[in-house]
Amino acid sequence: MLRLLIDSKFRRETQSMAVHLSELAREREAARRRFLELCSAMQRASPGTEEYHSLMDAVDRARSAWRTAQKTFEKALVAVTA
Repeated sequence: MLRLLIDSKFRRETQSMAVHLSELAREREAARRRFLELCSAMQRASPGTEEYHSLMDAVDRARSAWRTAQKTFEKALVAVTA
């Protein structure tokens, strides 16, 4: 009986971790797509314009968000596999 309770708890925790990793992976992918979209928009903009500089700032913020999402995902993955 105790074994069944332990197995059940372990299964729930494993499923919870898998869901959490999946959510972090989706966030990481969304951040990457946003970064790439902004890079593409910046390439289409005329250099030296206000739009270009605004996009350059947005690209920097998106790159930072992508890196943060990647690091968060990696830390969670290490925690799960440790």
